[in-house]
Order: sequence, then C-alpha cells, then structure tokens
Amino acid sequence: MAYRRIKKNKKGILIIKQKLRSIFKFRKKKTVTWQPPKLFTKHKSFFGRKNYNINKIILFLTIFLFVYFIFFSNFFLINQIYIKGNMIISNEKIEEIIKKNNIKPILVIFPRNNFFLSNEKAIEENITNEFSEIKNVTIKKKFPNKIEIEIIEKNPLIIWCRLENCFYIDSEAIAFMPENNMKINNDQKLIKIIEEIEIEEEIKNIKNNNFENLIKNEEKIDKTEKQTGDGEKEKSLLPIKINDKVADSDFILFILNLNNNIEKQTDLKIKYYKTKGVKTREIIAYTNKNTRIYFNAIDDVEEQSIYLREFLSKGLDKNEINTLEYIYLKSGNKIFYK
Repeated sequence: MAYRRIKKNKKGILIIKQKLRSIFKFRKKKTVTWQPPKLFTKHKSFFGRKNYNINKIILFLTIFLFVYFIFFSNFFLINQIYIKGNMIISNEKIEEIIKKNNIKPILVIFPRNNFFLSNEKAIEENITNEFSEIKNVTIKKKFPNKIEIEIIEKNPLIIWCRLENCFYIDSEAIAFMPENNMKINNDQKLIKIIEEIEIEEEIKNIKNNNFENLIKNEEKIDKTEKQTGDGEKEKSLLPIKINDKVADSDFILFILNLNNNIEKQTDLKIKYYKTKGVKTREIIAYTNKNTRIYFNAIDDVEEQSIYLREFLSKGLDKNEINTLEYIYLKSGNKIFYK
C-alpha cells in the first residue's frame, strides 16, 4: 500500500498513524444466525400496486368468458344425434323425446343439451319408459356435440289374443304392443294364440269315454296345479294391457318348440292355437283343414310331436287326415282321433 510522505505537519503524521493502525487492526468475525426460509414472499403485481383493481377486472372477465364458452356457446350444444338398431320406432319419435328432455334448463340458466351437462341415464330412462317395444338403450357422447343411441328392440314371437284384443309378446311373455300398431314383415310368421275361458270346439265329455290314460293325465294336471298354487281357475278374463305378463316362460317355450316340431316333422299347417289359460297347461292347435290337435305342456314336447308324426305317417292315409275332426295327444303314448 502506497503512503504519502511524512510531512512536518502534525495533522499529517496523525493521519498516517491512523492508516497504519487501520491496516494492522484485528477484525472480529461476524456471527451468522440461521433463519427459516420465507415461504410466502410478497411480489409486486404485474402492473404494479397502483393497477391492482384492473387485475381483478381482467381475472373476472377471463373466468366469465371461460364459463360462457363451456356452458352457453353453440360449440358444446348437442346438435348431432345418430340412432341405430331401431326397426319399429322412427328416428323422429326418438328425437322428440330427447328434445322434451332438454326443454327444462338446469338451475334455471344452464342448458340440458350441453355436452358436459347432459345426463345419459336420464335420456335412457325417458326413452325406455316412452316406448314399451324397446328392450335396451345405450347412449354414448362424442366430443364436442354428438351423441350415439343404440337401440335393441323386443323381438315379437307370439300374438296373444284375449277378449278380441291382440298384443305382441316377447320371449318373456310380456305384452309390449298392440297388433295393429306394428308392421311385421311378410316373411316373419308369428304364432297366434287365442285365450278363452270356454272353447266351444273342445271335447267336453272326454272322461265319460272310459279312457283310463286320459283320466290319469287329467289327475296329473290337477296335481301340478295344486303344487304350484295355480289350481284356482279364473272366472273372468281381463283385457291385456301393455307390460302385462300373459304367461310364464316355460309355456311360451313349449309353444315355440311345438310349432317348430310340427312344421319340421309333419306336413300340417297350423293357423292358430287356443288355450283356456296358462294354468290349465293345455293347448289346441288348429290346422288349415280345421283339424284340432290337443297337446299338454306338462309332457315332453318332442315325444308328443313324434307320436303325431308316426300317427300321420303310418296310421292314416292323406285323404283321411284331411277329414279328421280332432287328434287327442294328451294321453301319453296313446292317440285318440275322430
């Protein structure tokens, strides 16, 4: 370090001494204490403290525009509906149900047909409740404004008539639509069953003919009715309503198998069937030659159809078959005819 020359001036000497002392002066070490880091530090706003209210307004506008774009803009409003699987119900009727469901807004202001607010389960319930001919509905949303509706309709298998009212029923024996309200393809031949309390053409004095097997068969039917609790016969029939269960699934399955076996194993053509009710487990087939064939739903359907085939092929000529009044198959392995 360069120093000035020592002058005779007393003040100058004092100055030099002070500098020398400062050079050789002992410096004390500073003690540093640890402090926790500050987690929340104040930062200046982007526009400064003076424009703090402007920041609030800008933030509010951005949130408002975002909410408006999500819930009120046409970009997310469902306006494209794709329907598939429907053969009986038209697309226009299904779209009307969807529009009715979207009329009332959510919380007064939010539209129901918004992509984010639309409820698929509610739409499915409305469609199934409106159309009884629908078995199942699945709805899928596709971003940003589309929905796909896949419909599985009930398959009409039998036309069940009661008190001159005929309804289509499915495999579960549930009436889902009146006969006149549905168009069926000409290729699809449905089985027709007429339910009556008293059938005029029925063989009434059958037990008086001393047919032991017939009597045993009647007793067998009575026992099954008592076991199932269906022994009480209805005195009057009620008209069929939509979603009524007109029979049990076993009885419907028996009729379907019976009709199928008759068509495959014989040359007979069945016009319709008659029954006194499901509880009796009896079914009468009417051919195009007005021949009545009596079956029961307790015995095996294949055995009865085999007995009928053997009887028609070996027991009678074709001319005799066309002139038959009835064929009685309710007596096990014996057949009675007239």
